[in-house]
Parts: sequence; structure tokens; C-alpha cells
Amino acid sequence: MDKNILRQLVAQQIPVDHFHFEGDTLVFTDPEKNSKPCTAPNESPYDTPENRAIVAEVIANYDTLAAEFVQQQLMVEVVSAVQSFLDTTAQQRGYDNIFTLISYVTSTNPVFQREGQAGLFWRDRVWETCLQIKNDVIAEIRPVPTEEEVLAEMPVIDWGE
Repeated sequence: MDKNILRQLVAQQIPVDHFHFEGDTLVFTDPEKNSKPCTAPNESPYDTPENRAIVAEVIANYDTLAAEFVQQQLMVEVVSAVQSFLDTTAQQRGYDNIFTLISYVTSTNPVFQREGQAGLFWRDRVWETCLQIKNDVIAEIRPVPTEEEVLAEMPVIDWGE
């Protein structure tokens, strides 16, 4: 059991300042003692039957919960990498980011307008590809890909030149 993942899973239901790990043991903290860990049962006001039941349930279902959590975290990282990919591609053409690039879709300058339209079309294809990857992961058609694998699947922008 990964203690960091366990901590984050428990923190989804119990505020993180209400508990602490000492080694592999989760202990509740005492708010009156600067949130220091309590060593005796029921010493902390957070050491309640409800909180103990939450911890027990998370531990009992750890494998499933951890797998879902890791998938979610990886998808967040992948989305961030794709957004950076979009921005970097726009920057290589002299734009601040993808949003600046597509703002030129209505430009009166034909070159800027063409590039803005190309960026808009390409951005949509990139996110459509990401959505398909996400749906395939959810449907368990494929494992969660790495950032590198996702970026390798992204369409190439056609600047229309």
C-alpha cells in the first residue's frame, strides 16, 4: 500500500489536518496540541467511529480506489501536457499561446486569419483525440497512456500554406 496514495484517498473524505501517518499507521491529530498526532485511542476529537469507518473502508477497498486515483492523476497530467503542446506549437509560430492564435480567426489580415483558422481546427482535433483516448481508458479498451504516448497520437497542425 502506497502511503502517499492512501493519504490522498483518506483526505478525499477526512480533512488532511485531522490525521497523520506514523510509519504505516494512520493516527488522528489533536487540534489543541498544534495538530500533533495522538497516540491513545479516542484522544483526538477526530478519532470518531465515523472517521475510523472511513479509514477502514478506504483500506479495505484500497486496490480499486488506488487504481482509479492513479488513472485520474495520470489523465490530469496528460491534459496538462496536451495543453502545453498546443501552446508550444502556437508559440513556435510567434503567438503567445493557443488562445492568442485562435483569436486571429476573424483577423482582417489574410495570413493571420488563415493561421487562426488552422489553429482553431487543429485545437478541436487535438481535444477530440484526447477525448477518444480518455473514453477508451474509461472503457478499459486501453491502459492509461503516458504523456509521450498521448503526444505521439496528436494530429499535426496544417498551417494551410
